[in-house]
Amino acid sequence: MAVPSIKSLIVDALIGTKDILRVKREYLLDKYVKTHHPRSLRGIPRSYAPYGEFEQALIINGVSRSELSQWNNEWEELVHTCEKRAKKRSLSELSIETILKDKLKGTGIRYHLRKQQYRIAVTLSMNHNMQATFYILHSKFREQLERVLPALQQLNLLMDELGQPIRIRAIDYRLDWNEVE
Repeated sequence: MAVPSIKSLIVDALIGTKDILRVKREYLLDKYVKTHHPRSLRGIPRSYAPYGEFEQALIINGVSRSELSQWNNEWEELVHTCEKRAKKRSLSELSIETILKDKLKGTGIRYHLRKQQYRIAVTLSMNHNMQATFYILHSKFREQLERVLPALQQLNLLMDELGQPIRIRAIDYRLDWNEVE
């Protein structure tokens, strides 16, 4: 799994899914490692220690006060540039949930949302004790939400006609597939 960028972590912190001080510690620690190339991080307090102790440990380990001040200024600029992105993301997440509730009103279909970095995983209940998960991108949520309910209704209709549930998964390439020509 890819490691999220510092900007993505800041956006997560600004919308409330991560602690902003932890992200700042990670940012400063990354700056320290890239600048000073320490052999180990011994002596640097972990995330549960007070933030003041963390900064003090950086100074003890060779970071000058001017360096730390410069890094803190860069951090503030970075947070400022990420604020617009965070507002846009929270607005699209709120819009997705509002539109989804409106579309599902009166259908009896239950839903669960799992918010992710660039999309929302929408899991909907189906007939025959099944569920379907749709991934709605923040950037294309209007078009994709228009297609979700009709697709779900078609699958429900097909299962009702067959009289049994249907399981759909990603293709298993380990199987010996037969092809008809």
